[in-house]
Amino acid sequence: MLPIHQAWDKKSIAYRNRGSRRISTYGTIRPFPRQTPLTRAFQIAIAASPEHVCTVRHAVAERLRHWRLLHVVDTAQLVSSELVTNSLLHGTGDTISLSMHHSEGRLHICVGDGSPAVPQRRVPTKDDEHGRGLEILDLLTDTWSTEVTPTGKRTRAIIATAPRPAAEPA
Repeated sequence: MLPIHQAWDKKSIAYRNRGSRRISTYGTIRPFPRQTPLTRAFQIAIAASPEHVCTVRHAVAERLRHWRLLHVVDTAQLVSSELVTNSLLHGTGDTISLSMHHSEGRLHICVGDGSPAVPQRRVPTKDDEHGRGLEILDLLTDTWSTEVTPTGKRTRAIIATAPRPAAEPA
């Protein structure tokens, strides 16, 4: 597996300094530049291999639990898993990067790969195993977009993390 880089806010650095071995197993620690006290950030790079999708899901869940965003763990795991799987199936290159940051009540999940090809919406039949990824993103995220970069592309999904008001009974 490739080395993993994480970005830490002040609380995370203090948490790491208390001797948590669990977090340090994910890779090297480096400060995140231009970070405000209300921003939390995380980055991971994995080899482009299907067995690492599980690593991404676990890393996302652990980071969100540490940030105390328990109410979005399942959604963020599914979205990040879908983005990484799409990069594996349709992207190119040896590595896939995932970055996540939380600021102002929004969780940004960004996955990059080496292919400049943007995701294409498909119309799957009921028997197709693939082709529903963009529908999943539409349903679970507030918005998502793809940006072509000099080294490939980045697909970003945004999930609201502010608790939504409960619906009034009818």
